[in-house]
Amino acid sequence: MRDRCLSIGFDLAREKVEVCPTAHFHMGGIRIDRDGFTDLEGLFAAGEDASGVHGANRLGGNGVAESTVYGARVGDAVVNWVRNRKPGEYRPEQITEAKTTANQFFQRTGGEDAWRLRANWAR
Repeated sequence: MRDRCLSIGFDLAREKVEVCPTAHFHMGGIRIDRDGFTDLEGLFAAGEDASGVHGANRLGGNGVAESTVYGARVGDAVVNWVRNRKPGEYRPEQITEAKTTANQFFQRTGGEDAWRLRANWAR
């Protein structure tokens, strides 16, 4: 953070920093029960997508703990839910449509190169 501020001419180590209250995050709001079930069958949520233990705001480090704890809890609930389900009927064209959609990313001929952008961002 200090290097970032220095790049715009502000030295965090030697200058006063103005601090004011603000909303740190606006998080999700999907209503869930304690195991991550929503009102829509087959849709589960945990962490920042859900209206978890921190409501619509939280401190930076809390999200990791909430996602880890509730992600594991919801993951266990999903496993148990899936075990009691039988696969539904599907149409073969659904698989073709899903493959086509997934592969569109790799078949693009214009626009930004996502791999280059990612490599530059990671530096």
